[in-house]
Amino acid sequence: MRTNSIDVPCETCGAIFRAYSCHTRLGYGRFCSRRCYTSGRRRADHVATYLSHVVKRNGCWGWDGHVNHYGHGVLSGGSRLGRLVAHRISWEIYNGPIPDGLCVLHNCPGGDTPSCTNPSHLFLGTRADNNRDRSRKGRSALGSSNGLSKLTEAIVAD
Repeated sequence: MRTNSIDVPCETCGAIFRAYSCHTRLGYGRFCSRRCYTSGRRRADHVATYLSHVVKRNGCWGWDGHVNHYGHGVLSGGSRLGRLVAHRISWEIYNGPIPDGLCVLHNCPGGDTPSCTNPSHLFLGTRADNNRDRSRKGRSALGSSNGLSKLTEAIVAD
């Protein structure tokens, strides 16, 4: 046990950990681990970048930054993180962390808008829910539109 240490909450995850009292007075000792330190710093940077790309119109919050081939807005997370999807960042900003194994799905009243980041148009679901939702909205590659298909509809009809 450290002699000059006190219990403090981590700024990222809220876990209680021991830190030197002199470090807390100097502004150090705010994070329980390197992971929480980088996550906390990264989150602050992403909030500012996210807000600079959001365009609010017609109920949906559009995205004027880079969009991936699925139509989702993306942010660059740097070389260590790759790309971050804007609607997931929106969920975390307004609703908190996304539990492991869950996806963030869209439910825009005006129709299917993959680039929407409005937190009231987002909901959590499993991977199966996400696949079902994608099929229902007509965004699944079925038949010959699937890049791995060997047969066309004409060959199957013969």
